[in-house]
Amino acid sequence: MKNKSKYQIITLFLLLVSNITVFSQDKIALEKETQKMYEASIELKYDEILEYTYPKLFDLVPKEQMTDVLEQTFENEIFTMAFLPIPPNFEYGNIKTIEEKKLCVIKYNLGITMTYNEEIDDETIEFMLAALKSMPNYTDVNFDLDKNAFIIKGNSTMISVSDELTKNQWKFITYDSKKRIMVADYLLSDDILTKLGL
Repeated sequence: MKNKSKYQIITLFLLLVSNITVFSQDKIALEKETQKMYEASIELKYDEILEYTYPKLFDLVPKEQMTDVLEQTFENEIFTMAFLPIPPNFEYGNIKTIEEKKLCVIKYNLGITMTYNEEIDDETIEFMLAALKSMPNYTDVNFDLDKNAFIIKGNSTMISVSDELTKNQWKFITYDSKKRIMVADYLLSDDILTKLGL
């Protein structure tokens, strides 16, 4: 009886160690992929950004078209946008398994410059400042007259997903609470978002 009890304890211990090891490996892989995604974003490497994007998005917009969208968003006739190389200070939630997907919510610091190609008037500056400041994830918004640019700082949220569709590699969805319905309808279920606390 003592031997049986002893083996049960050893078996339980090995299972716990195994689970902790798997979790640690998942977390290490996630942190590594998150850093790569962040660096690709800072350097505006569009193809790499799309490689780290959750592939279900391409059911809505083909990857080739998404490249054009990104290019037009960051550089167009009116302004050029770039990410500020500020420390992201990633905060990782717990890795959860829901509907056969591994998921993790990641919060981080974000900085953006929006540099206008031509000088803009005071009225436009005031309008843009008010609009940008009304966005809940932007905590610090200013206009730099010398650079003719808006400097925007705040925080952002990503959902990382590892599932059959990603071949069990970590891929990312930029999450904004204002776009929750779109994410729930097309990318992840409402139940998943609720269980993630979003």
